Order: sequence, then C-alpha cells, then structure tokens
Amino acid sequence: MSKETVDNCSENHLGFIKEIVAKQKLYGLKGSHGWAVAQSNIYEATEAYLFWQSESLAQACAKEGWINYIPTAIPLCEFLEDWCLAVFDEQNLIGIDWDFYKCGNEIESLSLAKDLLATLKESQNNELNFTKYSSLQDFENWIDKVLEEE
Repeated sequence: MSKETVDNCSENHLGFIKEIVAKQKLYGLKGSHGWAVAQSNIYEATEAYLFWQSESLAQACAKEGWINYIPTAIPLCEFLEDWCLAVFDEQNLIGIDWDFYKCGNEIESLSLAKDLLATLKESQNNELNFTKYSSLQDFENWIDKVLEEE
C-alpha cells in the first residue's frame, strides 16, 4: 500500500469519526434481508458491516445488489453499544465510507469504538444515553477488559 493510500485512509477515518461524533449518528444500508454486508477486502473468511458518515454516501452505494436498500440512520449510542459489540463477537470488521466499487477502510469494531470514545471525550457533544453502561468511561473500561482477555 502506498504512503498516499495510507494517508488517504487515515484522513477518511478521521473525517468519518469527526462527522459521526458531531451528528451523533451514522448510516447503514438496510434492505428486506438485513443490512449491507460485504466480503472483507483484507481477510478471506471475514465480512465487513458497512457504515457511512452521511446519507448521501450510503445512497451512492445503493446500486446493483443493494438497489433496494435504503440509507438508514443509526444513533451513535446504539452503534457503540449494539453494533460494535455484535460485530466484534462475530469476529467481523466494520467498513467505513465504502464506495460504489465496494472499497474503503476496514477496521476492527472495538478499535473504532475506542477512536469514537476518544473523540467524544474531546467533544462538546459528548452526552450519550447508554442503556447498558453508566458513562463513556464505564463503556471504555469494558472494552479495555474485553481486549485484555483476547
């Protein structure tokens, strides 16, 4: 991977994080058979659950096999508590801001959750209404414990 590609992936990742923290939501493509998932471009036997920072980016990927899928907002808190943990348990990845060609960044879900929490802590907009955790710190402590056990 070229340095330019790595730099672009890093910029895209940071932009994704900042945007969804600011808006407190992100988008997936939802269809009658569930959510948009694709084969990982990194690992053969792994899927990537796909999410976008904006409705328009998600809509741009609602083509071909996903033509009947609809961009659907997911609250940030729900994404952290439910999606990140489920994807981790399934040993899959999260694809962020993939393009029409099914290319984009892939990241482990708990790494993404940690990046989101770090940005949330620095943000003015950091009040989340967790249902399973008492605070950002409580959630982060749980993630750290899970990662230590791996």
